Amino acid sequence: MQMTCKEAITAYSTVARTTFSERKFGWQNGAFKASKLENAIRLAAKEKCKNDPEAVMLDEQDMGKTVVFALSDNNMETPFRLRTYKSDTNCKPYPIWAAARATTCSPSFFRTILVDELSPIGEDFSTATLKCSNPSKDLLEEASQIFGDGRKLGYLVSIGAGNSHNGEELVLGTKNPDRFQKGVPKETLEEIKRANTEAEEMAKELAPIFEKYSKSYIRLTPEFGADGFTLEEWEKLESLTTAVNKYLSEPATAELVNRVVTGLAAKGTDIRLRTMAPSLRTLLAKKEGSQDGSAADSVNEPILMVPSVRNKEFVGREEIMVALEDRLTLGSQGADARVVLVGDEGSGKTEIALEFAYRRNELDSQNVYWVPADSSQVFTTAYYEIAKEMDISVSGLRRQEVLKAVQRSLEDAAEEGDRWLLVVDGADDEDMPELGLLPKTGGHIIYTTSSKEVATKVCEDTDVIYIGGLKEEEAMQMISSLSVGEIARQLVNDLELNPLAISLAVAHLQNTHTSLDQYYRLYQQSIPKLQEMADGAANTPFLPEYMSIPILGTWQITFDYLANEHPESAVMLNYLSQFNHSEIPTNLIIDLTDTPLIPLENPRRLEALTTLQNFALLHASSHPQTYYLHPLLRLLVLNNLHTSGTYQPMIWGLISADSCFPDPRYDNFPLCLSLLPHASASITSFRSAKPHLPLDRFTAKAYYELQLRLARHLFLEGSIAAALEAQDTVLAELASDRTRKADRRISGIEELYLTALTSKALSLFHLARFPEARETLTEAHTLTAARYGEDSDFSLRTLASICRVDSALGSSEEAEMNLREIINRLATLRGVDDSLMAIMNDLARVMLEGYKLDDAVATFKEVHDWYGQQYGEGHPKVVMQALHTVQSLVELSNLEFARVESVEFLMGLEPTLRIALGEGHVVGVWICLIAGVNGVEGEVERVEELVRYCLGVEEEKAEPNGEPSLILLRMWRLLSLILTPTDPEEALSLFAKVRAGWLHKAAGNEGRYRFEITEVTDKSAMLEEALRRHYCDVLEGKGKPRSEVERWGLTELRREALGGKDAAEIEAKFEGLSIATEEEERGRRKGKGRA
Repeated sequence: MQMTCKEAITAYSTVARTTFSERKFGWQNGAFKASKLENAIRLAAKEKCKNDPEAVMLDEQDMGKTVVFALSDNNMETPFRLRTYKSDTNCKPYPIWAAARATTCSPSFFRTILVDELSPIGEDFSTATLKCSNPSKDLLEEASQIFGDGRKLGYLVSIGAGNSHNGEELVLGTKNPDRFQKGVPKETLEEIKRANTEAEEMAKELAPIFEKYSKSYIRLTPEFGADGFTLEEWEKLESLTTAVNKYLSEPATAELVNRVVTGLAAKGTDIRLRTMAPSLRTLLAKKEGSQDGSAADSVNEPILMVPSVRNKEFVGREEIMVALEDRLTLGSQGADARVVLVGDEGSGKTEIALEFAYRRNELDSQNVYWVPADSSQVFTTAYYEIAKEMDISVSGLRRQEVLKAVQRSLEDAAEEGDRWLLVVDGADDEDMPELGLLPKTGGHIIYTTSSKEVATKVCEDTDVIYIGGLKEEEAMQMISSLSVGEIARQLVNDLELNPLAISLAVAHLQNTHTSLDQYYRLYQQSIPKLQEMADGAANTPFLPEYMSIPILGTWQITFDYLANEHPESAVMLNYLSQFNHSEIPTNLIIDLTDTPLIPLENPRRLEALTTLQNFALLHASSHPQTYYLHPLLRLLVLNNLHTSGTYQPMIWGLISADSCFPDPRYDNFPLCLSLLPHASASITSFRSAKPHLPLDRFTAKAYYELQLRLARHLFLEGSIAAALEAQDTVLAELASDRTRKADRRISGIEELYLTALTSKALSLFHLARFPEARETLTEAHTLTAARYGEDSDFSLRTLASICRVDSALGSSEEAEMNLREIINRLATLRGVDDSLMAIMNDLARVMLEGYKLDDAVATFKEVHDWYGQQYGEGHPKVVMQALHTVQSLVELSNLEFARVESVEFLMGLEPTLRIALGEGHVVGVWICLIAGVNGVEGEVERVEELVRYCLGVEEEKAEPNGEPSLILLRMWRLLSLILTPTDPEEALSLFAKVRAGWLHKAAGNEGRYRFEITEVTDKSAMLEEALRRHYCDVLEGKGKPRSEVERWGLTELRREALGGKDAAEIEAKFEGLSIATEEEERGRRKGKGRA
C-alpha cells in the first residue's frame, strides 16, 4: 500500500482499536471477530489503493518486493509465502485483507480462513503464526531465488516482539486465556509456547554467520518489562511507543540503527550473498522446501578437495582469473569446458588453479576435485578420494573399475546439474593412460602443465592460457610489507617476476635479520654459480631441462641459511624430499617414536616443520595432519643431496616408509592407498642412491620387502601387469645382489628371492600366462626344497601352486590327486592351520575346473566354517574367504547345476558379501542370480533384470574389442538360457558370442574349456531349432503354407536369424521366394517318407 512509516503507525492504531476493542463470547472460535479485522484492512486498502477495498497483494509498479509468511494447515512444516510480486507459482491474485487474515490466524485470536486463490484446492490457515516468529531463514532463501547468489547484500533487519526483564523473547498472545482455550489442542498450545524461544534461536544461528563476513545482520528486540504487551491491549499503544523510543535511544541500539542508515545510503555492503553461501546454505538446508514449491533444495556443504590450504599472500593474476572464468563459462566447449594453464615450473600455475578453486567453491558453492597427474599412483589415489567424497562404493572393485566408476559418476553428476570443477595438476605426460579416464562430458576441467603438447592435445587453442611472470605492480605488492623502494623493484625484476622466487625471497627477509640490500647483493653474487648449475640441469635426472635461475638462487640462499642457523630444519627438508610432494602425513615424521628415523627428538621435529613453513618451503595441506612441498623445491633438494654425496636421508625415508606401509589386505586398503605414493617415491629415491651405499642387512630387507608389499597392493587393486613389472624389477635386483660377493653378508636374500618368485608366478597365473607361471613356480620349488626340505611349509605351498597351474592347463584330475596328497602330508606334519586351509582352497578351485561343483562348494564351506570358528564371524579372514568362494564360483562354474544345499550355503554368504562389497556390485548380486536360476526363490523377470544389470557393469569394464572375461561369458550364457523361451533370437545371438569366446580362450589349450565348448555347441543347436519353430509359427500364423515355411526355414531362416534379422525382415524375404510346384512337393514328401 506504499504507506510512510508514520501512516503505517496511524493505520495500525486504527486497525488495533477496531479489532481488539470487543471480545467474543468464550464458547466461540477465537477471542476476536475476524470480520472486524477484515473490514479494518479493507478500509485501509480503500484509502491507499485507488478506493479499492479488494485491492490485491500485487505491486504493479514494482516499488519494492515484500513477502510475508504464514503456516498453512495443508503443510505444517514449511511456511507459505505471500508475495507482493509475481513468482513462478500458480497463485491467483488475492486481496490484501486475505493476506492479513492468513498471517494473523491463531486459536487465541481469530477463526480459520480459507484463501481459495493460493492453490487449486485453496489454503487453510488456523495457526499461521507458528514457525514464523522469525522468518529470516525463509527470507534469505527467497532472496537467493529471486536475485541469485551474485546479488550484493544490503541489510537483514530482524525486529522481535520484545523481551521481558528476564531476557525471554515474548510472543504475541493473550495475557489471560479464556475458557475457550481449553478446547484448543494441547499440541497447538505447546507450539505457541515453543515459538517463545524460536525467534531468538534463529537470531543466534544467523548472527555468527553474518559476523564472519559482514556486519549486515541487525536484530532489534526492545525490553518491555516482566509481562510485556499483548495484541488486545491496544489502549496501551502510548506506553508501547514510549518503551520503544527508550530502546531506540540507547547507545547500543542507536549504533545499530546508524549502521543500517549509513549502509543503505552506501547501497549496501560489498559482500555478495554467495560469499556466505556455504554457511547459509547449510542453515537453509534445514528447510525441506516451501508449500508453493519455490523453496531451494536441501544443499550440503560443497566438496573441496585441494592439496593445500589457501595462500593468504596470493596477489594479482586477476586477468588470468577473469580469462579462466570466461573460458569455462563462455568457452568453445560450453558446459563441457576444458581449459589448460601452460607455463614453466614455478610460474604459479598450481597457485592460480588453487585460488580459482577456492573462489569457485566459496562463491559459487561448486564442488571442487583435485587430481595430481605427475604419476599413475597419485592419480589413482586422488580418484579413490573422489569416490569416497561422492559416496561411490569401491569395495571389491579393481583399480580400473574404480577409475571408470568415478569417471561415470562425474559425468552423471554433471547431467543432474552438479557444476563440478576438476583440476588436473601437473599433467606433463601426454601418454599417461589415466588421462583417458577423465570425464568426457559435463563439468569444468582445468589442466596445469609445462608441456605445450599436452595443452594442444586436450584443448582447442582458444582454451589454452599461457602463464608467465607477474606484472611488476603485482610483484611489488608481494614485497610491499618490506619495501617499495628502488632496490625492491630491482630485486623483483631480477627475479624475473617469478612468484615462487619472490615468495621465497620475501619469506627469507621476514624471518632473518638480512636487509633488502644485503639479500640483493647476495643474489647478484651467486648468479655465475647459479648459471652453471642451471646449464647442467639437463644432465641431472631430478631437475627440469629448463631451470629457472631465480628459483634456484632464492632456494639456495634459504637452504644455505637454514643449514647454518637451523640445521634441524635442513635435515627435516632433506628427509621430506624422500616422499611424494603432496599430503605428506605426520606419521611419517613425528609419530614413530620407537624408531630413530631421523636424528631429531619429537619436539625438535615440530619446531623444524614450523621453521620450514615460515620460510615458505613447506605448507599445510588441506587434509589434517599432512603437509605439501612444492614439487620443484623437492627436486632441488634431491639434486642437492646427490651432488653433495649426502645419501643418509634416502635411508631414513626408506626405513620410515617400510615401517608405515603395512602388509596389504582388503581391510587396510585405504591406508595402503594413501601411503603408496610416498612409499614408491622413497623406493625411487633410495634406488638412485643404492650404488653409492654399502647395503646392510636391515636396509636391504626393508628395501626389498617394501617393494614386494607395493607389488602386492598393485595386485590387490587389479593392476596385475604393473605388479608383475614391479616383481620383475625386484627379482632382477635380488639376482644381482645374490651374485655380488660384497653383499654375501646380507642374510635373507634367498628368502626374499623365493617370495618374489612365488609372487611373480601368481601374477602370471592371473594373466593366464600358465606355462610361464609353471616355469617360475618350478624354479621356486627347486630352491625351497633344496634350502628348507621337501616337507617345509614353503615347499608344500609352492607344490600346491604348481598343481593349480596344472589344472588350469587341463590336468585337473591329476592336480586334484596331488593336492589331496599334499593336504594329507601337511595335516600329518603340523595339523590343521591357515596354510592347510589355503591349500584346501586350491583344491576346491581345481574341483571346479574338473566340473565337480558340489564337491568344490563343500570344500569351500569346510574352509569357511573353520575360519569362522577360529576367528569369529566378521573377521577379515572370514570375509575374504567368502569373497574368494563366490569369485571362484563365478569365474569357474556353471552355477545352475548346483544342488540346493550348495545354493543355500552360498545364499548364506550374501550378507557378509554385501557389507564387504557394497550394494549392487556384480559379485554381491550374483548370489541372487544363483537363487533365481535354481528356483530356490525369485522370479524369472527379477533374475533377468539382475543379469542385465550385472552385464552392464561388466561390459563397461571390458576393454573395447578386447577378449571377454570369464564372468562376461558366463553372464551371456546365463541370459541366453533365461531368454530361450521368450526371445530365442537374442538367446541364439548370445550363445554364438559365448561359443566364440570359449573357442578363443581354448586356443592352444584344448583341454581347458572342453566342457564349456561342448555344452554351448549343443545348446546352440537346440536354440537354432527353437528359433526355427518360432519363425515357422509366426509365418504360418500369417497364412503361409506350413510345408513352405518348414522347407525354407531349414535353410535360409537359420542363416537370416543368426545374422540378426528380425521377424519382419524374414517375412519380407519369404514373400519373394518362389512357390514350389506340386511335383516338387510330392517328391520332397516321398523322399522324406523313404528316410
